[in-house]
Amino acid sequence: MDYRVEFIPGVLWALMVALVVSIPIFVGMVWVGYIPWQTLALAFAIATATLALNAWLSERQARRLWDHIVSVLNAPTP
Repeated sequence: MDYRVEFIPGVLWALMVALVVSIPIFVGMVWVGYIPWQTLALAFAIATATLALNAWLSERQARRLWDHIVSVLNAPTP
């Protein structure tokens, strides 16, 4: 029997979509003068770094889960 573990990081995709959708809004706010562009650049740098770190940690967690399931399925039955 073939087992498959699928890990879909839906929250990470939602964060990426929200980041892309928010770019025109924040550019408009900078254009009007509500926020300085340096603050916007810092916020996007922090969001991008946090998203990348979260994706890396999620991939590690998925790999550990995969390895655990494979080891359990390959274990001899008592």
